[in-house]
Amino acid sequence: TPRARFSKLPTKTVNGVFKSDLNPIWDDKVAPLIMASIKANGIRYSSLKMARFTTVQDGEASIGPIVIWIAVRPDTTNAEALRDFTPNILRILSEFHITGVGVEWYEGEVRKLAGPPL
Repeated sequence: TPRARFSKLPTKTVNGVFKSDLNPIWDDKVAPLIMASIKANGIRYSSLKMARFTTVQDGEASIGPIVIWIAVRPDTTNAEALRDFTPNILRILSEFHITGVGVEWYEGEVRKLAGPPL
């Protein structure tokens, strides 16, 4: 059949990060340093999180490494600037002997919901 020629796209689900070496130092040490560095370099961000992604392809699930997942405000920067800044985040992580962590950027902003309940 025509569908047999094409593979299915994998599904990707975001998960929280638990019981890692990063958890005990995230809130008080690592995240504040990353946020201060981002601000000092003029990057306008709206969210900074730790995540792990589960990918399911052909019925097989795999869990990826921890990712520092950062939302930048739409239309405020470009991919090259973020690529060039990423080693700063990896340096902060290495100061705390955290390795094997990725950094991913995306555009997004946080908005407060206001008004009467639906």
